[in-house]
Amino acid sequence: MAERYLILGAGASGLAAAKAIREKAPESEIYVAFSDAHPYSRMLTPYYLNSEINENALYEHNELFLKSCNAKLLAGRRAARLFAEERYVEFADGEAVGYDKLLIATGSTPINRWALFERIVSLWDFDDVRRFKEQLAKIDELIIIGSGFIGMIFANALHKIGKKITIIEKFDTILPRMLPPEAALIFEKALEDEGVNLLTGDAIKEIEEAADKITVVTSQGRRITTDMAIAAVGVKPNIDFLNGSGIKTDRGVVVDKNMRASDKSVFASGDIAQVISLNQDVSKVYPTWPEAVEQGRAAGFNMAGCDIEYPGGLLYNTVTFGSMSAASFGKIDKDTEIIKWKDASKGRFVQFWIEDGKPVGACLVGDNSRIGMLKGLIMQSKTVGNRIADNPTKFAEAFLLSNHFAGHEYKG
Repeated sequence: MAERYLILGAGASGLAAAKAIREKAPESEIYVAFSDAHPYSRMLTPYYLNSEINENALYEHNELFLKSCNAKLLAGRRAARLFAEERYVEFADGEAVGYDKLLIATGSTPINRWALFERIVSLWDFDDVRRFKEQLAKIDELIIIGSGFIGMIFANALHKIGKKITIIEKFDTILPRMLPPEAALIFEKALEDEGVNLLTGDAIKEIEEAADKITVVTSQGRRITTDMAIAAVGVKPNIDFLNGSGIKTDRGVVVDKNMRASDKSVFASGDIAQVISLNQDVSKVYPTWPEAVEQGRAAGFNMAGCDIEYPGGLLYNTVTFGSMSAASFGKIDKDTEIIKWKDASKGRFVQFWIEDGKPVGACLVGDNSRIGMLKGLIMQSKTVGNRIADNPTKFAEAFLLSNHFAGHEYKG
């Protein structure tokens, strides 16, 4: 009898898992449940917001992809409770679906401390984005609360269509979890040159909301009146429905290197999976698109009977604003040995974090054309000698040489 696989979530992780399962278990039944009307791509919502793509483009590829995997789509289903021992999921509408193997890939929910205010939105779910888009013609100025990845991609999208942007960041520099201060200052200058108003080292203290305006008072005494505000201050994993299920959770669903949870028939991936970090003896949740894909793929293969180990979580973020770009990878620790290079006049910066002669983390500002090699250098954790120390901009050559001459000292 064909096994039944149930995937909760139709984001990048769920899609990757469905493809892997179908590849290894061609006769199986695959059910994919998601809470929205269509399995849309959240990463594309900023491009929908500024009309670079239409609504169909948000979900058309995902829907066709899942159908090509011969997956049965369960739209509008939000998981309410997991009965792990009995192997079935109960949804909010009362329907229950059983499984032989389950993948939890339910993603995350934005943290919005100001959700009671109508003019402060999170723009996480597509319905929120659609309603916001309908109001765009009446919006000239916006505040974005938080300057992390989420805030920056929406700032870029709205800046493209001529909206005046103010970013409020409580830390002293923008992208605080992604870039060291020197690198962030270079990115900040590019934003300011584009007309973005940056308020760093400041936070919202009070809010006043009128019919068509919102006024925020900051901890530094600034008073700013604008049309709308976007909350972009982090996310939390959607795992509340696991309460009472017996599945071990911490900051997310705790999984092993095969992406298996504490119940042998349950797996987890994406924003809700707490995994061992690459080359580190710690476990974290990595809410990024590349990690979601890799984890979903590993989970799908293992659900279908393979024995594939996920190599470990890697911090991986890329951000673009106008012509300026930045990327960061791996372990970024201020107490680790640092090697850096910068040319602020050209908006260029490279920094590596080194442990035992091996690059364990890196960031790059101003040119993302070789980020694949930068990521590869961090992932392979090889000693690169003085190649980076002498000139950090030569990381591409260091990557190529450390692979081509693997196991042999380069004499040339």
